[in-house]
Formats: sequence, structure tokens, C-alpha cells
Amino acid sequence: MPPATLWTILGSVGIFVAFAFADGPSWVGDHVALGGAALRRGEIWTLASSLLIHLDARELLANGIGIWAFGAPLERIWGALGLVRFLVVVGVLANVATAAFALLGGPGLVGGLGASTLGLVVAWAEAFGHLRIGLFGSVIVARHLAYFVLGVALLGSFVSGSALHIVHLLAGVAAAWLLVRRRLPPPRELAVRFLRWRKRRRLRVVPGGPRDEPTRWN
Repeated sequence: MPPATLWTILGSVGIFVAFAFADGPSWVGDHVALGGAALRRGEIWTLASSLLIHLDARELLANGIGIWAFGAPLERIWGALGLVRFLVVVGVLANVATAAFALLGGPGLVGGLGASTLGLVVAWAEAFGHLRIGLFGSVIVARHLAYFVLGVALLGSFVSGSALHIVHLLAGVAAAWLLVRRRLPPPRELAVRFLRWRKRRRLRVVPGGPRDEPTRWN
């Protein structure tokens, strides 16, 4: 198993086990997972921190299998950094859409790599969709297998998940589709643009000098 795939799975399991042994402390839901209450308090870091914690063992199992099945082949093409970057960018973009719904009153909490994992399925279908796979004695087009996996995951979410979780998964599928279809800049460029935006937010003019004094970094 490629290293980034392996360590993403192991890290997710390790954090979940620590969370479970700590008896699911309330501060995780309050300050780490993504929800309307945290966002209203200005805790925008939950757009990223929520990717670290799975709130449900079944979702952790499904995401682990998905990352192994669909992420490992992609890592062999993209490299370890490319896979991690894709997981983070898709997850954060999905969380931004989820946050908008949560601020409108959508109840519940979201955590984990569910949206990112479905994003991997979308990217895998784009990269390997033309291949034919032997499955249970029959041959199936890889793209059709990916569509089936997406359908089962989304249907399961509609049946048993909260509205917030459904929005989260749909947003992950949409973000991944936009990335692989080049409707959005690639994950690396998005990450660079974000870092530049953060630097610009730190930029301010130091008072006391002439009007045309150059702006300084603090």
C-alpha cells in the first residue's frame, strides 16, 4: 500500500480510537467537528480540523476501504503529496459548502473524510474509467463501478444521515468533479492561492510614516 494511503488510514483510525477511549469528549464536537454553533462563534478552523476526526465507526470503516481501494491507485499517479493535497482541498471545499448550509440552520455535526473519499471515487473514475474489471465472474467497466459506489454511498446517506451530512457528501462529489474536469484550478494551485491570501490578510501599513511609505510585513 502506498505510504500516504496507509498513513491516512492509520491516522484516521488512531484519532478515532483515542476519541472513543476518551468517551467522546464534548469539546471535540464543540471545537473540532464542523457545525453551525462553532461557526457562529467564529471557529473557522473547523473547516479543516473536522477532517481529522470521524464521529462514527461505520463511516470510518467505509472511508478506510474507499481510500485504500481508490486512493492507492491515484497515489501511484499523483504521488503521496498529490493525494494528500487532493484529500484536503476537496474536504475543505466540501466543508465550505456545508458551513453555508449549517449557518442557515442545518442541524448536526460533520467530521471525517467522507466527502474527500467520494472525491477519490470521482477522480478514480476519471483516471481509470475506461478499464474493464473482473468482478464476481463478470466484467464491468470501471466507470460504472465508480458510479455504483457513489450511488450506494449517497443512498445510504439519504436513508440514515442528517441533512448536513448529505450536503457534505454531495459537495465533495461536486468539488472533485470540478477539479478533475479542470473547472477549478488544480489542488496545488488552490493551496498556493490560499497561502497568498493569508499573507495578504497579515499585510498592513504601519502608521506614522509618510503617505507613500511602503507597506510592511508584520
